[in-house]
Amino acid sequence: MKRWYQKSFAWLCVLLLAVSALGCASGGDSQSSAQESSTAESAAEESQTQEVKEGNSWEWEAGNPVTLTYFYDKLVPTSNFDKYWGKDYVSQKIIEETGVNIEFQFPPDNSHSKLQVLIAGGTLPDMIMSDYHLSIVQQLATNDRIWAINELEEEYAPGFLERNLGDHVILHQRMSWNSMNVYGIPNGYYSQDMLESDDLIKNKQGVAVIEQLYQELGSPDTTTIEGFLDLLRSVKEEYPDMIPAQASRNNGKDADGNLRLIYKLFPMFDLGSRYDEIDGKYVKYWYSPKYLDLLKFVNTLYNEGLIDPTEFTDSGEQLQAKEFSGMVFADMCQDSDNISWFTEELQKLHPDWNWVMVEAPSAYEDAPYGADSINGGVGAETVTMITKSSENPGRCLQVLDYILQDECQLELIYGIEGKSWDYDENGYPVLYPEVAEADEEEQKGTYGVEAYWLFRSNDVTAKYERYGATDETLRSFDITGKYYKDLSFFSGAESYDADSEEIKVFTNVKEYYEVKVMELITCAPDELQGLYDEMISTIDSMGYQTLNDQINEFFQNKDSLVQQYSEGLDSYQ
Repeated sequence: MKRWYQKSFAWLCVLLLAVSALGCASGGDSQSSAQESSTAESAAEESQTQEVKEGNSWEWEAGNPVTLTYFYDKLVPTSNFDKYWGKDYVSQKIIEETGVNIEFQFPPDNSHSKLQVLIAGGTLPDMIMSDYHLSIVQQLATNDRIWAINELEEEYAPGFLERNLGDHVILHQRMSWNSMNVYGIPNGYYSQDMLESDDLIKNKQGVAVIEQLYQELGSPDTTTIEGFLDLLRSVKEEYPDMIPAQASRNNGKDADGNLRLIYKLFPMFDLGSRYDEIDGKYVKYWYSPKYLDLLKFVNTLYNEGLIDPTEFTDSGEQLQAKEFSGMVFADMCQDSDNISWFTEELQKLHPDWNWVMVEAPSAYEDAPYGADSINGGVGAETVTMITKSSENPGRCLQVLDYILQDECQLELIYGIEGKSWDYDENGYPVLYPEVAEADEEEQKGTYGVEAYWLFRSNDVTAKYERYGATDETLRSFDITGKYYKDLSFFSGAESYDADSEEIKVFTNVKEYYEVKVMELITCAPDELQGLYDEMISTIDSMGYQTLNDQINEFFQNKDSLVQQYSEGLDSYQ
């Protein structure tokens, strides 16, 4: 609730100044007296308009209920936030303690077309979560359609950025938007303390297979591309009704227009950074011979029937269902903390089967599979932005301030203490048996357990995820953890001003490439080299070498850019 300065002191000042003015007037300087009187009146007026806001920011207006709209710019099978919101204990507590109700909106697909429609329509939702790499998202800042959080916090949540994000996240956001402003609040980031903790599992990405079938085939070596291909060929021969491999449990393209069948396999080809260094110069992965090797691998998967072509068009829900039902043998980009969940779903139809992480394949003996699940702790590519269409931008920031506090972050995972969990004798949160054994619908819909993962940082998960994990999950952590490769240096290079020539080149190349790459995946093997050369030639003719030069300059001069954008951040001084 807003609290105002008491006026007594100000009026006392007025009285004293007035008395002083009268005394001086008898001595003869009427101009001085008038000025002092005017100053006193100004001081009194200012004192009446200033505010002292005590307590937590989300408490100030909690007594005035408001409903805010939130557009989540991804179509994800598990993003049923609107289904549970207001019905489970967690969201009910958020609404009660902040006075903020949230109305979620979703796109029909992952093309970002709905976001484009919203932008063109003029009036945006109160908040948007989308990928800050996208040019249409960058343009929201350039066109003054979203708030700078550092400006908004001054009035509505003083200290928000310092309290919640940490200097490394603030620096990354500044560099990503080419601005000293912070326009987005990422999810999935880590605090500096957690980055330095031994509890942190720095990579979870790898390859998973159905263990029983893998064993029936002799548990062959999977550490090389050829060995992995031979395994998939054996699956096709021995289990003809099964899909040998699938790129991932979800669909959607990256900022370049790649299918997951391309970009989720980068770690196998030493391209996890999305760049390569050739003759001392940094270049986009397209120009790397490693990328051509990746294309040959994917082309082989397609032409030998080792993937299902419906993967290109299936929804994330359909792809996930194939893995749950045992239709797919290998997930080429699974997360080790999903193993128990996917096994639980798989065993509903195949009680004797389970998923297991295996050694990940690499194309090069001197460059093992390398992935980075923490990316320097700066968070995911998706950020929450507060739009200038909102009539309540302060309430947007205040509810986010509440959600990012440790107590709420714990509740987003476990629910409300005393309703769904309690601490055990070791001080770890443990779900009550009836909650742990409940189905997902009840866990989320009644208790709010892991229902609103879009709002989570990763500290709570990292702190507790080993405790109580199954033996198979712990083994999975050990496998994927050893493939960690710090790729945090390779971020920020492709952030272009919304009205620049560079963004026009980038956009035109993307429109060309996302069509062309399908031709590269599905062509006859003997046509691939020629089509690849044609693609590179076309991209060059569209002006991409200018962007390559900029990428190289960015990485060669990154230290100076860090110094520029870290101004005022104590950790970098």
